[in-house]
Amino acid sequence: MRMRMSVAGIGALCLLLTSCRLHGHPVPVADAPPAAAPTSTAAAASPGTSLPELTAWVQAGQSADRGGFHTVTRDGASTDLGDDVAFTSPSQKIKCMTTGKSSPYGEGLSCLVQLVDAPARPSSVPGDSNWVGGWLDYPGDALNVGAQHGDPAQFVNGYGAVLNYGSRLTFGDYDCRMDTSGLTCVDRSAGSGVRINDSGVQPAGCLEKTDPGVHALAYSCNASDSSSPDTGTTTTAPTPSASATPTR
Repeated sequence: MRMRMSVAGIGALCLLLTSCRLHGHPVPVADAPPAAAPTSTAAAASPGTSLPELTAWVQAGQSADRGGFHTVTRDGASTDLGDDVAFTSPSQKIKCMTTGKSSPYGEGLSCLVQLVDAPARPSSVPGDSNWVGGWLDYPGDALNVGAQHGDPAQFVNGYGAVLNYGSRLTFGDYDCRMDTSGLTCVDRSAGSGVRINDSGVQPAGCLEKTDPGVHALAYSCNASDSSSPDTGTTTTAPTPSASATPTR
């Protein structure tokens, strides 16, 4: 009997001590492992991604309200763009704006990009003119990199609101997604796409390299002779893999 009481007493004591430890000093719980980084970011930055894959990746972004991107701001003053859209990357390295058919600057999406190694002025552009190597015009069926601009053109009244990383903005036939790896846009009606970051520009879909004329680089969906057979990998500079640190 004494032995059984001792065992019972020990069991009760252990139960009591366990209860005190749990209630008085909770046992720490290991932090939940961080969610795996989305592989879609790396896929979007990889050369050779097909247009359907690129489009699916863009459309997987978080949809942003287009209503917040119809104005531009400069020095605290806002200007209503009407139906046009303007947006800026969180890093401020990419600033884009659309222009309608009535615009003197040409219809489509234009972007100012702070390229690390902007393309040089072509010989067809006068040396005393104002050359902007990071100017991109993307009307859908064409893509031009580098342009002669003596004034801010459609950006004269400022720039649009920040489009957050992971967000998608849909306007007209365009779908654009901002990410830490850069800006990716597709034009559904033209069957084209473009990836943009501070290291360069990659055309996708039907865009083929063509005579640049007054631009540094030019691509067209109507090019009769492409000097770049693998248009999915043509860049103005190597495109880095996606990084966890926002750099675009």
